[in-house]
Amino acid sequence: MAYDVTIVELPAKRLVGLSERVNMSEYGEKCPALWEKFISRMSEVNDVAEEFFYGASVDMEEDGSLNYWVTAAVSPQAKIKIPAGMSELSVRAGKYATHVTSLESLGDAYTYLYGEWAKTRPVDFTSACFERYAREWREGDPIELYVPLL
Repeated sequence: MAYDVTIVELPAKRLVGLSERVNMSEYGEKCPALWEKFISRMSEVNDVAEEFFYGASVDMEEDGSLNYWVTAAVSPQAKIKIPAGMSELSVRAGKYATHVTSLESLGDAYTYLYGEWAKTRPVDFTSACFERYAREWREGDPIELYVPLL
């Protein structure tokens, strides 16, 4: 199945939030719990710069394990105090492949972009990929998926 993919140029992002090491067999259990924990602590994050939340994946291994982050973007110049138990993640500026999908199709869209689509395009397998969710996102709402390009 082919997906509608667009190439966009994005500025660097400074994200603050929670992260956990997960593997694909735990993804469906651990990630929603991490989202719930972050949303309950969102008010602790200062200088939020956008009306979106981000789910970012970094340090992916061939065994399917990765560090999954649930975050908010903060002002790049702000001197903020990172809340206890949270960390900061920098996402590089550059070109990204983007696709709008649903929560149910998110795994299939990632598989397509990093698999079939990447066979003929310069995907960066070492940088963070991420999903962007509207702040008031509800199940069934669209999700914007971003995969970094070389």
